[in-house]
Amino acid sequence: MSEPKFKGTFVSPTLVAGAGILKIGEGTAFSYQADKTREIWTDLLQNVAKIYQAGIPLTLATDAGTSFNGVELTAMEFQLFVEKIHLTPFQALLTSYHSAQLMKIDQDYGSIETGKVADFLVLKGNPLEDVKVVQQVDKQVYKKGRRVF
Repeated sequence: MSEPKFKGTFVSPTLVAGAGILKIGEGTAFSYQADKTREIWTDLLQNVAKIYQAGIPLTLATDAGTSFNGVELTAMEFQLFVEKIHLTPFQALLTSYHSAQLMKIDQDYGSIETGKVADFLVLKGNPLEDVKVVQQVDKQVYKKGRRVF
């Protein structure tokens, strides 16, 4: 898959959407979604892993606004990349940089470097050791170098 025809290709698997349906949809009016998701879940995970192993970058993305998938769950995508796709925490966190590359804003966003916009989090713990720390609700959020939360 890493042939030249895939150069510039990114994949946004939004695993948290399926995980949310599997976790919350069972036994509700949306159980048909859980049944369908369960049917394809293993194949989806295997295909995403193959895509990543082929050198195609994954991006951090969300289907926020769909059933059982609020924007507050976006950070869980990192955890799913580690637990289900077997990325390292660093590789999982790098998906946010790939998102900036996909949107062609990586010259200003996506990494902490001199001259770039300073959007970052201050966390209790090291996400390179435990990627779940990015899900903390009490984290400090900085936008353009100023604390906003």
